[in-house]
Amino acid sequence: MKYRYREPHEMKDSGVEWLGMIPKDWEVKKIKRLVREVKGGVWGEDARKDSNDVPCIRITNFNRTKNIIDIEDLTIRNLDYLKQKDFLLQNGDLLIEKSGGGERQPVGFTCIYNSDLKAIYANFIARVRVKKNIYSPYINFLFSVLYSKKINLRAFNQTTGIQNLSIDKYFDEIVMIPLFSTQQKIADFLDKKCEEFDSVIAKKEMLINKLEEAKKSLISEVVTGKVKVIEKENGEYGIIRREDHEMKDSGVEWLGMIPKEWQVSKMKNKLIKFTDGAHISPEVENGVYPFLSVKDLKNGFLDFKNCLKTSIESYKYLKRNSCKPERGDLLISKDGTIGKTCLIDFDKEFVVASSLVIIKSNKNFSIKFLDYILQSEASQKQIFQYVKGAALPRISLELLKNIYIPFINQQDEQIKINNLLDKKCSQFDIAIEKQKEIIEKLKSAKQSLISEVVTGKIEVL
Repeated sequence: MKYRYREPHEMKDSGVEWLGMIPKDWEVKKIKRLVREVKGGVWGEDARKDSNDVPCIRITNFNRTKNIIDIEDLTIRNLDYLKQKDFLLQNGDLLIEKSGGGERQPVGFTCIYNSDLKAIYANFIARVRVKKNIYSPYINFLFSVLYSKKINLRAFNQTTGIQNLSIDKYFDEIVMIPLFSTQQKIADFLDKKCEEFDSVIAKKEMLINKLEEAKKSLISEVVTGKVKVIEKENGEYGIIRREDHEMKDSGVEWLGMIPKEWQVSKMKNKLIKFTDGAHISPEVENGVYPFLSVKDLKNGFLDFKNCLKTSIESYKYLKRNSCKPERGDLLISKDGTIGKTCLIDFDKEFVVASSLVIIKSNKNFSIKFLDYILQSEASQKQIFQYVKGAALPRISLELLKNIYIPFINQQDEQIKINNLLDKKCSQFDIAIEKQKEIIEKLKSAKQSLISEVVTGKIEVL
């Protein structure tokens, strides 16, 4: 399908600031004039394996990439058969998140139900059915534009810590609406174009996964001694695979074979000190000093921009109680997102919560080498075998200290490993970041196309 940008003389002022110019033959209406029914959902009871059991759509089934409902792995709930008919979904229904949300994904996101499966929908969702002269796939794209432009934020009502969307207020917003045939043409065009974008994005994401797996594999091979780091004549570092006769059984399932001259030890026997962060709620009123938790540990870096701040008094107390990391320390997460690390190679005044463990090394053991060891598959598998808790996964400090790690007496070999992995991992990270940037540009281009077509700046021919 072909398309073109409309000429200025074909457009008129919509009278709506965010909308701007629209085609002369399009109308402007409040959303509520396009809708014939809005109905909140129901949660029902736990499944009983009887005739009243029914699949229930939840917010987790919202596919935020394709703006559709995923019907795999649906939750089964129990609702009286006679009551079900009021909440059963039809193919083409729109579902909007009216409660819940969060800072990064606020309420108001909408998906279309493209299935004939008999299902109901949860109480944090509202079902929207449009009038006969309105094409719901087009309205689904329209809601995508509203969400991308944050129009939904105008209808927020947050008083209990949970975001709520005032449907009445939201549906008072003015939007544009073309003829039914144009709505169909636009939706069909965007379905095809979005599929093309999504296909390219999926391939980029697969490439990122392969790069990340290759990086993990290299780290694991090097820190467990399966390959040997050698220094070349030009000063560069390379790797060669060790022969079988150079290896011995480590005695640890996850480590497997290691070089004969290497040792295996519990982490606590090779390191000076383990301290988890604050077990108290810090004072955040008049906060000055950064107070970081597991949520602020991202991809080997600490996010100081969005972290909490604690008071001077609270900071001094936590510092006295060994909750302040120093340059040369290693942080590892033990609650929530477990096993993530960050090497502190800078000087900064901050303290950490109990979800992070501060590890101090001795002079014979490179803290950077330990960082790479803990990133390896062997260490991660050991860590996760001790994890407890479903809602909030966690590992105790004592169990973490008992993780088995490989140990090399020769510091020069530790340095060689560090130098090689620094360079190789940097190359992987650059390649991964490049693909992520491409994905963001593709997503932006996709959303821009949706907006331009839905609002009539672009005509589908």
